[in-house]
Amino acid sequence: GMTGAMGPRYQAMDPDTRAKYDSFLADTEEIRREIATKRAEKQALMRSTNPDPEQAAQLTRELLSLRSQLMAKADEAGIAFGPGSGHGCGHGGRGGHGGNRW
Repeated sequence: GMTGAMGPRYQAMDPDTRAKYDSFLADTEEIRREIATKRAEKQALMRSTNPDPEQAAQLTRELLSLRSQLMAKADEAGIAFGPGSGHGCGHGGRGGHGGNRW
């Protein structure tokens, strides 16, 4: 879950912010699950001997759409999301290409 990725930042949140964040996690569980599934599908595809570019492009479009949905939910919940919020590439010990892991 995202609380593990946040570590000390989550522990340092005031009770109201933590409640808001926990609610966001619950409300976005399905979207985050779909992102993880699509990411795994794309990784498997790209590791195959002959990846289909159209299928890779479709999975990329789906991932972008899901990420946009997640960002919209974060905005609705008043949750910081994206660069500088500690969730993106290189934060929380999850560096490298690919950005968020949620």
